[in-house]
Amino acid sequence: ELMDSKAASIWVIGDCYKIKQDGTLYDRFINEGVTEPFIKPGYKEKNGWWDAKASKVSLFGAKNEYIAFQIVIEAKDKDIDKVNVGINDLKISSGTIAEKNFGLFREHFVQANEPPGKPAEPDAWIKKRGGSMGFTKYADPLIPFDVPTFGAPFAVAKSSLQIVWVDLLIPEDAKGGEYTSTITISASSGELKKLSLKLTVFDFTIPKERHLPFWGNISGPAKAYGKGEDDFNWKMTGGSDL
Repeated sequence: ELMDSKAASIWVIGDCYKIKQDGTLYDRFINEGVTEPFIKPGYKEKNGWWDAKASKVSLFGAKNEYIAFQIVIEAKDKDIDKVNVGINDLKISSGTIAEKNFGLFREHFVQANEPPGKPAEPDAWIKKRGGSMGFTKYADPLIPFDVPTFGAPFAVAKSSLQIVWVDLLIPEDAKGGEYTSTITISASSGELKKLSLKLTVFDFTIPKERHLPFWGNISGPAKAYGKGEDDFNWKMTGGSDL
């Protein structure tokens, strides 16, 4: 069953999914006719990153790789004050990955009132876009926990939710193997939930340098570096110093 406390329901999902304010998922996969291999009905109870019965988060990655996941805190019939999330060091018999390698962020919802370019038929534009949720609120900016006022701790109003984005950089000198840790979600009333965390580190390292060419529309940054309007793909195929 969904892991509940008297105050909140708490669940976890991967970094590739955008969550609506009602706790359902952004449905672009459905709209675009793509079969989603990892998310099935009942994803709040169990998915590729989360097992509610075991209260367990499972992650994997290589050395020198950033990985991420999301913690969803859904308040029930009361407001929850001073909510915070803490993660202990990841440990294995032969070493430790310090908690300083984690980054914690509060996801902020932004209201979208109109599509780009103000098309004559907004509904048609939404349908054409395939995955748009329309004119609603989207979780978009990530506010670091240490930002005063807008970071953590934070409040979660009754019958609403707050999403926490978690980054982890696996050090390049980490030992391969299975690490364990705990995640504690707390509030002014005390501990809400404690989750177990398992990280499998593969015994190879992602290199720091990049060997694959790529292209990106970075006209804004290019201008900031004094490049011309026509040079918006500045150095993107051979290596950028941005």
